[in-house]
Amino acid sequence: MGNKVEPVRQEGDKKNSKNTKDDDIVAEVDDDLENGPVFKRKCTDIICCPIFVAFIVGMAWAFIYGLSEGDPIKLTVMFDYDGHGCGYTSGYKNFDYIYWPDIDTSATSFSTLLQKTICVKRCPTIANPLASGDCTDTSIASPCESSGTAYDSKLYLNRFCVPDTSSTSATSTYQSFYDSVMDDWGGNYLTSYMADLYTVWWVCLVCAGLSFLLGFIYMCFIKCCAKILVWITIFLGFFIILGAGLFLYFTSTQYEEGDDTRNYMRYTAYGFFGLCAVYALILLCCCNKIRLGVAIMQTTADYINSTTRIFWVPVFFFVCILCFLAYWIVSALFIWSVGDVKARSSSPFARIEWNETTRYVFLYNLFGLFWINAFFIGCSQFILAVACATWYFTNTADSGGSASINKGFKWILRYHLGSIAFGSLIIAICEFIKFMFEYYRKKMTGRVFNNPLGKCLIWTTRYCLNCLNRVVKYISKMAYIQIALTSSNFCMSAWKAFILILGNAGRFAVATILGTIFTWLGKIAIVGLTTLICYIIITNASNIKDDITSPFFPILAFIIISYVISSFFLSIFSFSMDVILQCFLVDETLAKDSQYGPHRPKTLDAYAQKKMQPSKCCGCC
Repeated sequence: MGNKVEPVRQEGDKKNSKNTKDDDIVAEVDDDLENGPVFKRKCTDIICCPIFVAFIVGMAWAFIYGLSEGDPIKLTVMFDYDGHGCGYTSGYKNFDYIYWPDIDTSATSFSTLLQKTICVKRCPTIANPLASGDCTDTSIASPCESSGTAYDSKLYLNRFCVPDTSSTSATSTYQSFYDSVMDDWGGNYLTSYMADLYTVWWVCLVCAGLSFLLGFIYMCFIKCCAKILVWITIFLGFFIILGAGLFLYFTSTQYEEGDDTRNYMRYTAYGFFGLCAVYALILLCCCNKIRLGVAIMQTTADYINSTTRIFWVPVFFFVCILCFLAYWIVSALFIWSVGDVKARSSSPFARIEWNETTRYVFLYNLFGLFWINAFFIGCSQFILAVACATWYFTNTADSGGSASINKGFKWILRYHLGSIAFGSLIIAICEFIKFMFEYYRKKMTGRVFNNPLGKCLIWTTRYCLNCLNRVVKYISKMAYIQIALTSSNFCMSAWKAFILILGNAGRFAVATILGTIFTWLGKIAIVGLTTLICYIIITNASNIKDDITSPFFPILAFIIISYVISSFFLSIFSFSMDVILQCFLVDETLAKDSQYGPHRPKTLDAYAQKKMQPSKCCGCC
């Protein structure tokens, strides 16, 4: 295999490159990769490390600014009809609760009635009505203790005095108002939903475990049946298109000559026949790539089933993201509460007026949410890439590979923290721009761009931003894989990944399409089976079926839990496919004309050996 190289080269050694024979645009591959990822590492994108650390220090300062200037209690302030903050405004400090002295839903709409409030010290009842000093006068209630209608009230959410519908004095008017409040603020539904969820809590745990189990079963299914399922799906698609064309053609014969319907059906049938021809040509030209895609899927299934400990990597970073989100929500609440409290014009709730400093601090904190979240995801992807690449290149004829997760953690902390920070910064910038565009688009909808041209510009810009966001995330993901393999900086790795994709566009496209199809099939299967089994449990378990008000919310919870877990499971499968494909292309390039790569897994080696055999047809297959 060319000149003999040692497993580890010095940094200053001259690099040799070998190119594949089939592509016009070819990525250079260093001979250092002959034994897998480069172990002689170097620090990359060092300048980004102090920038990232400085940004985190800035986020800490933003939190301190919120702690010193803000008070989240201000967000819960309620206002009476005259705009005085109950429990907040001077003179109203001891009047913490909102009360509606006059409830007449027949004469006033609910939205208008919500504004007609007064501040009270306690929730009154008929037996213990408001007395002087228990409430504050307003323009609609003066004196407040003797105005309006007396009814039994109770405290809700530690802020509102709402009618007590269990009282014997409750009328249909009070019941209607109470129901409107509960429906508007989610009281009735939220309470029953939470009660149902509490009743089926152990079934939710069964749902999570079952989703993981079905994920592993699906990996075994892909390993055994992927090849036949792919070809069945491909030929089924061909015959569906052909059948549609034949149906339209023979149906058109039922109409007379010259009939427009007959002509339209004939032209549509010819279109389907043409589509069949194009479909067949693409199939003939891509069947070799399809075989590679199937082999990549089977190898990935082998890798996941033999290296189950890799699931702890995204779990660890998921916990890190949750901890960061908890911190960010607290800091955002404090920063949001910096400013003057004002009453809303259409409800008793408060709004906060910011100054310019607070606005910029909140935007800074918001950008930090995108950057640090993308950073944790990038770290997870890099470590998974290292584990998958080391597994691939430690395969031998006698034994399977061995994935190294510890190396990924070590390399990222010692060498590539700057590169991950740089890549996540680019993703964060794109996501922040997209977020701000969506924010202003919603504010301007119906007011500025309310003509066809304006709407066209808005939707075109939105589409372009979505495309940019997806491309940047995809290239960054591929760059992390290249960093794991070559120890290059982010820009060089992104360029190598781009050239590799460009030179093997067909292979990447087919592998991505097949991976996407089987990923969604897996999600549908896992979510469907898990939800069905859990539904059977809650509708047949005697200690559950009689205690829940409706199976709707528990079923929705089962769908969400199983979808999140299946997405988590299959996202590892999809990402590992990308890593194994890049490793195979590196292995294939270094092997050059040899039909056997010394580290190639058995499934991919079988594909490579078949590919090296002389073709019996045009060479496409």
